[in-house]
Amino acid sequence: MKEVRIIGAAELKGQIGEQSLTSPLLAVACGAALGCLASLTGNLFITVITALSITLILWKPFFGLIGMMFMAPFEELTTFGYSFTLVKVVGVVTFICWLLQVLLKKEKIKTDHFLGVALLFLAWACCSLLWVMNWNKGIAAVATISQLVLLYLMSRNLINSDEKLRVVLVSYVVGAVAAAVIATLGVYEAGFVTRASVSDLQDPNHFARALSVALILTVYLACKYRSHQRMLCFISSFLLAWGVLLSGSRGAWLAVLASAAAAFLYTKNKILKITLVTALGMVVLLFNSPILRAMPPLITERVVSMPELADRGSGRLDIWMVGVEMVKKNWPAGVGINSFITAYNDYIVKTSDEIRDRGVMRDAHNSFLCILAELGLLGLILFCMFWLAAWKSVGALSGEPEKTMGVCMLVYLFFASLTGTEYMNKYFWVGLLVVNMLFLVKGNKPAVEKVVTRKRESGYSYL
Repeated sequence: MKEVRIIGAAELKGQIGEQSLTSPLLAVACGAALGCLASLTGNLFITVITALSITLILWKPFFGLIGMMFMAPFEELTTFGYSFTLVKVVGVVTFICWLLQVLLKKEKIKTDHFLGVALLFLAWACCSLLWVMNWNKGIAAVATISQLVLLYLMSRNLINSDEKLRVVLVSYVVGAVAAAVIATLGVYEAGFVTRASVSDLQDPNHFARALSVALILTVYLACKYRSHQRMLCFISSFLLAWGVLLSGSRGAWLAVLASAAAAFLYTKNKILKITLVTALGMVVLLFNSPILRAMPPLITERVVSMPELADRGSGRLDIWMVGVEMVKKNWPAGVGINSFITAYNDYIVKTSDEIRDRGVMRDAHNSFLCILAELGLLGLILFCMFWLAAWKSVGALSGEPEKTMGVCMLVYLFFASLTGTEYMNKYFWVGLLVVNMLFLVKGNKPAVEKVVTRKRESGYSYL
């Protein structure tokens, strides 16, 4: 049943006038105050940028979200030190500004099933601090997951229309294209012997996965746009694909191929099917010896080494064998959040001699195994509920290309999670956010309140 409100013209005019004046004035005042604080640095540029940015974000927090999405693929370039980045600064400011508006306007905070599962996962991660093996890393992990959950909560409330969702997607894609160009230039200057990333602080595998999420979004946007906008999407997809290739991330390559296969099997668009077959043919040609020899050395080396999964302790299978030993002893509650690397050497002695010779602290390279080892069975169940909630959102979509894109995104994130520890990275949450928001703004649109006017003696009434 729809809720009907009768609002008098004078009352409506007063409310609109009050809101339209209060928000900008408050934003300008806060921006000026923080600009004065920034002036203590003695840098005029920083002072002006701080004042303008705070004013704009406080007035419209959605602009802060756009800025975060744009900078996320090259976040390591904005590092101030001690993992303190400009993306985090903008995120904190945006969240505070959004929360202030919610409190001042007495708005209702929107939630969904995925957010509920995320909060339960965060709560269990906090509980694991009671038995965590490395307290400092555990605290850092809880802080990171908390930030990601709050990012999802804020985005869930700020993105309330198809237009805003598309703006967020475009901002992330543009940032990823910029990151791909920066990384490609860096690889070119190094003579194509180093793996692509925007900074020495960025893991090439994480760089590749962030670009791969943008690549899927670019294909989706190409299906939505027409004319010159579609051409821009094609150019962007080429730059992103080249960046992923130069990253040398074998896990990302396999995940993208799995996503493309899912799109081919699921979509009914003949043009997309032809495009995917063509791309797959190019990948097959890449493994042809003459063409492979003509590729940059870093690509050749990574392609040739793809079948070598058990190469003396540095391969995925060897690491997973150590993880299995860890799970055998700690499956009920795990070793504590973000303690897999710390506990690795304690359990490597229970494996074979070849693996034991490489007694170094190593990452799990598998999100499911990592969570089972760190948070136990309950943690793994909660993590699987992430996927279930996202899959339900995709299943509720009825239109194309949204449903195909949702399937591709989940397939990609799943296969990426099989070869990497992804659940504490922004691109992982961005992918899940996009899938859930597609359902919320397209597959589950709320009834729009219709405004009807009728003339009365005292003015107009709004129904």
